[in-house]
Amino acid sequence: MSSHTNDTPPKRRMTGQLIMDAIMDLHNSEQVITRELLVEVTGLKMTVVDDHVGRMVEEEKIRRVKAGVFIPLGAHRPARPITRTILPDGTSVLEVGDKVDILSPREARMLGEIFGGAGMQYASIQLSHEVGVANGHNDVLLKEARRRIAELERQVRGLAG
Repeated sequence: MSSHTNDTPPKRRMTGQLIMDAIMDLHNSEQVITRELLVEVTGLKMTVVDDHVGRMVEEEKIRRVKAGVFIPLGAHRPARPITRTILPDGTSVLEVGDKVDILSPREARMLGEIFGGAGMQYASIQLSHEVGVANGHNDVLLKEARRRIAELERQVRGLAG
């Protein structure tokens, strides 16, 4: 008799966990989670991803935002407003939502050191978004250029023929 109480085969559980881990990683990196991206990131076939994603939606582990786009449920709450005011004496006033902390210059530097990696990650995420927008624009320009070249080639063939 098996000590397993779960009826899901181990391979299916591992694949499902791989997909869920990818969903969480992409969400935490502020990426738009699509079926196609999950296929690309996991290396699994679209049918396998679709099967697991459908099950995850039914089990309320993830939510379908629109066709082919998902977010995990139970993710972090929305970010609160954060401001920092530097006073003339070098003291920093840090406001996170309704909470206010007054930091000495040394404390502010220590926080900067602690959050330096998060700042780099934010810059990377922002750059990724901007590159995506630029690529979309370049795709439109490339399609238009190809259309124009094809038209010019037809005109040249007409003149030569």
